[in-house]
Amino acid sequence: MKGLLIKDCRIIMGQKKLLILYFFVSIMLGFTMDSSFIVSYFPMIAMMLVISTIAYDNHENGVGFLMTMPVSQGDYAVAKYIFSVIGLFSAWVVAIFVQFISLFIQKTPFVVSDIVLEDFMILPVFFIITSIMIPVEFKFSSEKSKIVLFVICGIIILIMLAGKSVLEFVQTNFGVDFEAMAAKADTLSPITVIAVLYAFCVVIISISMVISIRIMKKKEF
Repeated sequence: MKGLLIKDCRIIMGQKKLLILYFFVSIMLGFTMDSSFIVSYFPMIAMMLVISTIAYDNHENGVGFLMTMPVSQGDYAVAKYIFSVIGLFSAWVVAIFVQFISLFIQKTPFVVSDIVLEDFMILPVFFIITSIMIPVEFKFSSEKSKIVLFVICGIIILIMLAGKSVLEFVQTNFGVDFEAMAAKADTLSPITVIAVLYAFCVVIISISMVISIRIMKKKEF
């Protein structure tokens, strides 16, 4: 497991020129745009780099070679999730550091607690997106996975567009008062909301990991 994580770190470090470019671009954007943008930008780049390690492993049957080592398909899948959590969290921490530097240099008035709460709301989103992308990458080739992800995004957008009609149908036919539920949700403290969001994130990651392990175990190398 440790060896797999070191391997992925070396793959990322092999792209250090690209990392430096991303870093300077993000700093420039952080000073020219809303400082909160950088907290989304850094994890997004980290997510892309994490997913790219799967494509790198698949090149010229690299995963088949890895399976000759004292690791199992399940270990390989779990290692990707551990690496993604470490990578996203590290990028998020660096982004927050750059964000506050930007705020101080620009002398922008801010409330630390408000910014920190907003930042904590961003990270789970990337964990969930990554949890969707990893099993898709395991199941399909790089080219096919792009098509599958495009279809998934389309389905999610359609569900969101149809959400209002569905809620109205449920409220009318089943007597569910969503307005009262929304009013109760507004009374919850931000910390409670964040705790629920992270708990949901853990559930999604766990389900995704189980799916990925099953996908990898069914593959033949």
